[in-house]
Amino acid sequence: MKLLSLSLQPVELFPTVEFESGFNFIYGVKDLPGDSLNGIGKSLFLDFIDFGLLGYFNPNHNSRLSRAFHKGLLKNCSVNLAFQIDQSTYNIVRSFNDYNYPSLFSDKVSYKEKYIRELHFILFEIIFSRPDYSGYSDNSWYSKLIQFYLKIQRVSDQKFINPVKFAKGSTLEMILYHLFMLNLDNSVFQQYSELLSDISSYGKSRETTKKFLFENHGLENISAAHNTLNKLNNEIHKHQKAIDNHNLNEQYDSLSAKADQVTSQIKSLMLKNSYDRKKLFEFEQFTDQQVNFNSNRVESIYNEINPELGSFVKRSLDEAKVFRNTIVKSRTDFIAYQKSILKERIRRRDREIETLEKEQSQIIKSLSSRSTFTDVKESYAHITKLNSEKSNLESQLSLYQDLVKREDKLKNSISIKEGEINDYIKNRSSQIQNFSSLMTDIYQSIFNSINETPVFSISNIDKPELNILPDDIYSHGLNQGRTLVYDLAVLFNSIENKLNAPRFLIHDGIFDSLDNIHLLSLYKFCTQKLSKDFEFQYIVTLNQIEDGNEGDILNHKKILDIAKLKLSQNNKLLGQKF
Repeated sequence: MKLLSLSLQPVELFPTVEFESGFNFIYGVKDLPGDSLNGIGKSLFLDFIDFGLLGYFNPNHNSRLSRAFHKGLLKNCSVNLAFQIDQSTYNIVRSFNDYNYPSLFSDKVSYKEKYIRELHFILFEIIFSRPDYSGYSDNSWYSKLIQFYLKIQRVSDQKFINPVKFAKGSTLEMILYHLFMLNLDNSVFQQYSELLSDISSYGKSRETTKKFLFENHGLENISAAHNTLNKLNNEIHKHQKAIDNHNLNEQYDSLSAKADQVTSQIKSLMLKNSYDRKKLFEFEQFTDQQVNFNSNRVESIYNEINPELGSFVKRSLDEAKVFRNTIVKSRTDFIAYQKSILKERIRRRDREIETLEKEQSQIIKSLSSRSTFTDVKESYAHITKLNSEKSNLESQLSLYQDLVKREDKLKNSISIKEGEINDYIKNRSSQIQNFSSLMTDIYQSIFNSINETPVFSISNIDKPELNILPDDIYSHGLNQGRTLVYDLAVLFNSIENKLNAPRFLIHDGIFDSLDNIHLLSLYKFCTQKLSKDFEFQYIVTLNQIEDGNEGDILNHKKILDIAKLKLSQNNKLLGQKF
C-alpha cells in the first residue's frame, strides 16, 4: 500500500498533496529569523492523513482537527485520500459532518457511507491480510496496526515512546502486532495471552464470588464457610429427624385423634368403675340377719291352751325359721358372688385405665415435643429456609472452589506455555537474527557507529518482551533514534519479504532533537535503498535546517525544492494556528 494523494472537497483549504516514493517533507520555514515554527500546520496536515485512514475523530485523539471543525472551517468538507495496492487505486472519502460513515471506492469495491467499524474490517483485509500467515491475526486489528505507520504528535512537545508501545494495549498485545508485522508466527503468544486473560477473568470472578460469599453469609474466611455449611446440615438433619419421628404432615392429626380416643376410653372405664363401685357399696350395706328365736317357748305357751295346738305352732315356727334362714343364706351367697364380679371388673378396668393412661402420657409427651413447631406449615417453612440458605452457600462455595481449580489448572498451563515460548525463541533465533541484522545495518547507516548490544531480541525472563535497542544510547532525542531505526526496519522487512502491508511511514517531529547529520545520513541511505523494486514513502515533518553547503546531499534549499508543503507563520495550513 502506498499513498497517492490527499485533498479536501469541495473547498480546497490547501492544495492537493500528491505523494511520491522516497522522502515527502512537510517543511516548516521561518519567514523571519525569530519566527516560531510551532502551530503552522505541520502536524495538522498529518492529522488529515490520519482522518483519511479512518483514525479516531474526537478531542482526545485529534484535538487540532476537532477545534478546526468546531470553528466551522471544516463544515461540509470531506477528506479524499487516494492510495494504491498492487495496481488497484482506492479512494477513501470521509466527511467531517458525518465522520462515522465514510466511503471506500475502487475498481474492485464500492462502499458508500459504510459504518466506520465495518470499513476497518474491510481495510484490514485489503491492506494487511495474509492468507499464508501461520500465526494469529484478526480483522479488528486495523485501527491498532495503522497507528504504527503514523507517529503523529497529538500535543505540543509530545515525546516519542518506546516503539514497542505504539498503541494502547498490554505489552503482550503489542508483541502479537509486532510479530505479525514481521511475519513471525505469534500463535504461542496468542495462546499465552488467552491463558493470562482467562486467569485474570477467573481471578476476578473468584474474588467477586468470595466477597459476595463473605458478605452474604457473614464469614471471614473459606474455612468458616465449610463450618457454617456443616452447622446447617446438622440443623437440617435435626429438624428433619423431628419431622420424620413425629410425621408432622400426617401423624400429628392421627396422634391428636388417638389422644382423644384414649381419653374417651379412660373416661368410659372410669365411669363404669364408678357405677360398679356404687353397686359394690350398696351390696356391702346389705345386713339381712338369720332368724334365731326359741320355738319351744312359744310351744309351751300354746300347750297350756291345747297341747296339739302347741305342737303344731312349734312345728310351723321351726319350718318358717328354716325357710327364712335358707332365703337369707341364698341372698348372702348371691351378694357375695356379685361383689366378687364387681371387684374383678373394677380391677380389670383399673389395669386398662393404667395402661391407657401410660399411652395417653406418651402421646401427650410426643405432642408436647413439637412445641417449636406450632404447625406443619411452620416446620416446613423453617426447613425450607435452612435448605435455601444451605443451597445458596453450597452453590457459591462450589462456584468459588471450581474457579480456584480452573485458575490453578490454567496456571499449570501457563508454565507449560512459558516453556513453549522459550522453545519458540530458540527455534526462531535465525529469523530474529536476520531482522536484528537489518536493524543494525540501518542503525550503522544513520548513526555511523556500531552498536555492540543486541538491537532486537525477544526475551522471556519474567514475562515475554521485545527488546528494541537500549533507550539510553543517545545523549538526546530519547526514543526517537530507536523508533526511527525500528520503524524503518519493519518497513524494509515488509518490502523484502513482499508482505501485504503499508509501504509508507509517517514521522512527526522525529528529527527535532536529533543532529542534522543523522538526517543527512538517513536521506542518503534511503535514496540508495530506493528503486523500482524497492519503493517506499517516508512522510516526515521537519523544521527549517541550516543552509549547509551546495554539495550537501540535503540542505535547506534542496528541501524547499522537494517539500510537499512549505508552511510558515505567514502561510499556515488553514490560515490560523491550531
